[in-house]
Amino acid sequence: MDQAACLRLANRMASLEPSATLAMAARAGAMKAAGVDVIDLSVGEPDFPTPEHICRAGEAAIAAGKTKYTPAAGIPALREAVAADYARRSGLEVTPAQVIVSNGAKHSLHNLFTALLNDGDEVIVPTPYWVSYAELIKLAGARPVLVETTIEDDFKLQPAAFEAAVTPQTRMLLLCSPSNPTGVVYTRAELEALADIAIAADLAVVSDEIYDQLVFDGRESVSFPTLRPGLAARSIVVAGVIAGALLGGLGHLLAAALLVLIGGVADHRLARPIGRPAIDPAVQAVVLIPPAAGILDHPGVVEGVPRGLEVGIGPGLLDLD
Repeated sequence: MDQAACLRLANRMASLEPSATLAMAARAGAMKAAGVDVIDLSVGEPDFPTPEHICRAGEAAIAAGKTKYTPAAGIPALREAVAADYARRSGLEVTPAQVIVSNGAKHSLHNLFTALLNDGDEVIVPTPYWVSYAELIKLAGARPVLVETTIEDDFKLQPAAFEAAVTPQTRMLLLCSPSNPTGVVYTRAELEALADIAIAADLAVVSDEIYDQLVFDGRESVSFPTLRPGLAARSIVVAGVIAGALLGGLGHLLAAALLVLIGGVADHRLARPIGRPAIDPAVQAVVLIPPAAGILDHPGVVEGVPRGLEVGIGPGLLDLD
């Protein structure tokens, strides 16, 4: 049946590219169905179960009738837990009023780009990058400026390249450490060099720290706003409980991302009018209070990765022999 002209897509949709991640996942699925032994590195989720205590918390919440919608920014008790957890791990004090609970990291990024970016604004994005970054920026009417990194530099944004990419239209730096998809972890000194440029250029910084608890070999995941005095006033952190708590595909049911607006109070326009079912806080509270200990000790974190697979792109990655 022909589609009615009134249902034609908006002009802004013409610039969007199909999801490369989903295309890879579909291809891997087709190969598995054909009997091919495939290691699928497309969708970011573990291949082992969610911890039992988190599953039980979800069941208990449903049995207790906690299935209603909650305030768009998240219930106060959960926002308090997020603020306390972030302060404990980063050393930077934040208040519950600076926290927004969303449906996932993508939801958080969409909300903040929509709320903060104007048509023609530029956002610097180091490559390789999570494929949704560029499309979310374009959807907000802004322009992603993709700055290439190299294997020689461990796929990390270099200060000179960052500085060269800044123009009068540059509004924001979007940085991910630990990085998706490369896995590299920026050192404190490397982040400080980027922070100095962001401050000098008067840029906002969105720090995607969704994998901040999945670090190995003694490396440190440093939260960006903690690097320099005054940097917090221009920073937004996107973090979460899904990746760190091994919730995996439950992210479609449970809230994933925790948007910490370091620089100010959470504006209602960043939350959007989308509340989460009350089961979310019950499950996330289990993850955050007390702090989830032993996540990296879960046998699947290492044993779930096939032995003999060597990941050797750079020193920031986990090498398996």
